[in-house]
Amino acid sequence: MLELITLAFVLIPIALAGLLSASETAMTALSLAKIHKLKMDGNKRAVIISRLREDKESLISTILLANSIFNILASTIATAALIDIFGNEGVIYATVLMTVLIILFAEILPKTYAIAYPEQVALSFAHFLRIAVSICRPITRTINIIVIFIIRILKMDNNNSQGYVSPAEEIRGTIEMHHKQGDLDYEDKFMFDGIFCLNETNVEKVMTHRKNMQSINIDLDIKDFISQIEKIGHTRIPVWQGNPDNIIGVLNIKYILSALLVNHDLSKINISDLIVAPVFVHENTSLGSQLTDFKQCKNRIAIVIDEYGDIQGLITLSDILEELVGSIHDEHDKVQEEITYSNGFYTVKGDVAIRDINRILHWKLPEDEASTVAGFLIHELERIPDIGEVYIFDGLSFTVLAKETNQLTIIRIERIENN
Repeated sequence: MLELITLAFVLIPIALAGLLSASETAMTALSLAKIHKLKMDGNKRAVIISRLREDKESLISTILLANSIFNILASTIATAALIDIFGNEGVIYATVLMTVLIILFAEILPKTYAIAYPEQVALSFAHFLRIAVSICRPITRTINIIVIFIIRILKMDNNNSQGYVSPAEEIRGTIEMHHKQGDLDYEDKFMFDGIFCLNETNVEKVMTHRKNMQSINIDLDIKDFISQIEKIGHTRIPVWQGNPDNIIGVLNIKYILSALLVNHDLSKINISDLIVAPVFVHENTSLGSQLTDFKQCKNRIAIVIDEYGDIQGLITLSDILEELVGSIHDEHDKVQEEITYSNGFYTVKGDVAIRDINRILHWKLPEDEASTVAGFLIHELERIPDIGEVYIFDGLSFTVLAKETNQLTIIRIERIENN
């Protein structure tokens, strides 16, 4: 009978130490997002866990204190019992036995299970931990005061600001991890990354360059004006007067349709009465800021200018959305293949955005110094390359196939094997 009581006094503290070890691992390994979701759903144990994690010092101190007490208690009882049986050699037997029991049943097994099921373990022991923290709070506070005092005496730096990771970077890391594990495909990863890049990407990176802008002269005859609108095919069109750089407004096609319903006569339509004042935005404006402006001002198009006020291009709401979800086309768009693959190499138009190439081909070409593949080559070579000239970059071979004056129009890209 005495032996059974002694065995119980050894195994029960080890079991309690195992529960504490599992709780410690679960509380550090659990997904805060899942716990927050459960908390919002009204799970009372999730609320307890959130409160415990808000006071990490008391939680960890309580677990370590109680764990140490239970392990020492079990080891002391086992040592005393084995000395009575084997004499002084019982110390050796007790050391070997308790080392095995503590490592297996108080450390490895419970922590392994907690790593596999952190949320379940944490939720199961939430009330147990709350009670333990409350009971041990006076002792843990005293211990923490002593620790802080020792740190100050030894002049140890307790500043962990260098290890701070912003919430955005933490989420990015999680997205990258799930992508590498195969839980998140590339398109979804690109969309999530695009959300965080909105405030890091300027409108000049995604705008339609001025040479590709489609605008219309307000001084045209109304029939020619309507004909130009049909050719352009956009809902909103910049309108200029005198010269293409003098943008005086933006025309929404639905206003012309409304005017036709009223007048039924093209000659009676005054375009000046239908256009709205243009919105100008600096080329260094972030996409996030511009998206907010579009939402607040109810605009869908803005003219991009540089620091001198010269027009550089235009940005639309669709341009920003395409940064998140990729190219958007409707049934009337004439989709042109800007990247084609044949015979082991890609043929790319010079004005294709590097961001689009990286998204479509899953490459990592630098986007900081240039927005298009032609601009990338000119920046890297620090000059305008000739037709047939080849440039090697990061295992890729770029060959200029065609150009018009100083503009690189067609570029061949081929992946080369590293020797």
